[in-house]
Amino acid sequence: AKDIWCYTGCVLESELLADSPYRCEVTDALLAEIDVLVDGPFIEAEKSLTLNFRGSANQRILYLREKHGD
Repeated sequence: AKDIWCYTGCVLESELLADSPYRCEVTDALLAEIDVLVDGPFIEAEKSLTLNFRGSANQRILYLREKHGD
C-alpha cells in the first residue's frame, strides 16, 4: 500500500482543525484520507537543505494514520 502525503502551508491545529478561512465542509474528509501531513508555511529564514521531506525547520511531518500491516 502507498502512503498519501499532503503538503500544506496551514498549521493543523490552528487552521485545519479550528475555525479558520482554510477550513471548509470537506476538510475532515480530506484529512481522513491522508497518511502523512507536512504542515506549516515555508519560511525562507528557516530553510534547510538537510531536512527530509520539508523545506524549512518550522514545518512538521505529522503521521495522521497508523500503519496496519504492509
